[in-house]
Amino acid sequence: MRHTIHRFIEENYTSHVQHIRDYLVNPSVSEEGLGIEDTCRYLVSRHLEAGFTDAGIIETPGFPGFFAHLDAGAAHTLAIYCMYDTNQVSRAWTRDPFGGDIEELLPFPEVIYGLGAGSKGSYAAFINAVESIVQSGAKPPVNLVVIGEGEEFVGSKNMPAMIEQYRHLLEQAHFVLTPGVSQSMDGGASLALGNKGFVYVELVARGLDWGRGPQKSAIHSSAQGIVDNPAWRLVDALSTLTSD
Repeated sequence: MRHTIHRFIEENYTSHVQHIRDYLVNPSVSEEGLGIEDTCRYLVSRHLEAGFTDAGIIETPGFPGFFAHLDAGAAHTLAIYCMYDTNQVSRAWTRDPFGGDIEELLPFPEVIYGLGAGSKGSYAAFINAVESIVQSGAKPPVNLVVIGEGEEFVGSKNMPAMIEQYRHLLEQAHFVLTPGVSQSMDGGASLALGNKGFVYVELVARGLDWGRGPQKSAIHSSAQGIVDNPAWRLVDALSTLTSD
């Protein structure tokens, strides 16, 4: 079956490349609100075209997200995170960032230029891969649950609510994957099996609470030589979070 899938990929090379270009030429700059809704609708359509069981837009107070589900009847479920928004166009661009131009860039015979090519291009390739499995008559080895957002570059404020809305599907997942650039120049592929999370913490240092430094009111910084400074204690605390 793997041979059949690979043959399908080779036979559909042109259309797969076009799918990547179609995604890249759709602007999705969240900091400017450029093209977000249109790109989200495109992704819903593309997932359904690729053989996903279900897909739809997730309305939020901000920019819309989307979900997609592929029930392969498998024993394990893989959750997929997708960010479809991109950074703004920088001054470094010498080509149309939404042109999807294909050119030679040695040592590669063909490369696609486009804003967000790393994240959007690799995700389009992931959908191509899923489509290749389904269209070859095979069942994917895992069920897939996708949650995509268009607000990564503006803080992902509505991501928690989207997760909660589809918790009934996401809680079935055994693993989480973010498709990304993972192939080296010699063709070898790597897969990241872990990622850093994050936590918001507010640190407060008061002289009155710990018995050192200003006790009853703020004092002039010139007294720092004889009175502990809570601000510098916080700097010291932050410096312990990472090594040199």
